This record gives sequence, structure tokens and C-alpha cells, in this order.
Amino acid sequence: MKKNASSFSLKPLLAAAKRTALAALLFAPLAALSQTVIFTDTFANGSTTNKPSTPGGTATASSTSYDIAASKNTVNFVSIAANDLKLTFSAATTSGFLEAQALFTGTPVTLATVGDYINLTYTFTNTTGTLGGGTASYLINGLYNSGGAAPVAGGALANSGLTTVSNSAYASGNCQGWQGYVSRISTNGISQAYTRPAQNPATGTTSGNQDLIGNGWGGGTYTNLTGVVFDANETATFTLTSGGTYTISYSIALTAAGTLTVTNNLFSGTGTGGTLVFSQT
Repeated sequence: MKKNASSFSLKPLLAAAKRTALAALLFAPLAALSQTVIFTDTFANGSTTNKPSTPGGTATASSTSYDIAASKNTVNFVSIAANDLKLTFSAATTSGFLEAQALFTGTPVTLATVGDYINLTYTFTNTTGTLGGGTASYLINGLYNSGGAAPVAGGALANSGLTTVSNSAYASGNCQGWQGYVSRISTNGISQAYTRPAQNPATGTTSGNQDLIGNGWGGGTYTNLTGVVFDANETATFTLTSGGTYTISYSIALTAAGTLTVTNNLFSGTGTGGTLVFSQT
């Protein structure tokens, strides 16, 4: 085991239509505590959606608000209940994406010593073939330094809120300044790992500045500045079973002075003991 770890136990149900890019869950800020779990959410401890994202509870029974930002309508279709966070659009679409943004700790710490790392683990059910929609269908994870800024609350971005329209009220603040690392899994296309830099509201004034996952691959994604791809593209193909259960384990580790290594693993079944379906480091 490496020296430092943090983990979250999550079980969202994910649903998306054909050729839909779907962000599983997005977490902030980057943090690590010495062999300590800092956030565990079964969605039975008071977590909400589209409310102020304020971490609460204990390390083993945690809560926050998962705030939705999307290029299509999700209002009244995203839901949360014990053991069940469902992410979906209001209707089938050939092009669109949604993401759930949340804060998980009010006390960020750094990866200070070689061997330190942060790990995000969650289990999801592929309810309607989320990653079966073609080469533009994605499952995306990200870990970020929020700088203490919370996502946009109140569902303001949940109904086609991420756009390319200039002079948006959401061009600055909230997630605009978040910085982090993103990994994108595609079952039959190009899987990538890239950065998400802080966006510059002085030179770009769209609500896409609130996006945390897109890196310019569609309308409403962040482009101001674009991220840097830092790993070789993966083109391996695989199939996820509709209705099947899978687990993501996503880690950022300080592997040498000034060097971070990002690892994104997808396992079949609950937990990381199942068959490794996809891996990118």
C-alpha cells in the first residue's frame, strides 16, 4: 500500500441515451490524508442534488450536494435516494452530456511526500447501456482543486445550462477556477487523460467555463483554456453489459518529486476484486 489514501464509497445508477457523453461523478478538491477515508456516501446520509455543495456528516457516513451541469435538460430526471443516484436526461438524444459536481471536504491537503496518493472509488449500475452508444459515448472521472469555490447550485445549469452563448452570468466564479485531472473512458473510441485548467472569464464569457470534463469536444465544454492530454490515447474496445454492475478506481499519486501519476481502472462487479475491464495510467 502507498502511504496516503482517501476513498469514497458510491453507488450511482447511470443512464444515458445513444451517443451521449456522461460524466459519472466529479470530485473536488484534491486531498489526501494518511491512510484515512475522508468521504463515504451511500446517498442515505442527507446528500442532495442541486443544492449548496457543503460536505457534512462523518468520514464513514458523509453527505454533500451533487450539482448538475448539462448541455441538455435533466430537471426532474436526476434523482437521489438511499444507494441510488441516478443521472439521466429528460429524453433520448444523439448529442449531449451531463456532469455531477461536488465538494467532498472543506479541508484540502496536498500530496507532499513521494508515495502519497488520493483514490476515488465508486460502484455503478449500467442501467441502459451507458457506454454502448458508439464512439462518442463516454464515462468520465475527474479530481480537482476547487480553491474553496462550490459548484453552481439551484439547478441553474441542469436544464441545458452549458452553452456557447457569450455574456453568460456563469462565466466566472464557482467551478470556473477549478483545476484538476480528467480521465475519459470510451468503449469503442479514444480514451484519454487530460488536464482541466482554470478558465479565463476575461477572454471567454460562456457558461462552458463551468464545465469540468469536456476539453473542447462539444458545445458547452471548456475551451478557455483547453487541457493538455498527458497520456497516450487508448483505443482498446470492450462492451459493458446493460444492467451490469461495475466499479471505477481512480487515483492520483505523487510518484516522484514533481511527478503525478494518474491511474483509471474499471472493474466488473462490486469492488476492485472483479475482472479488470479497462486500465489507463
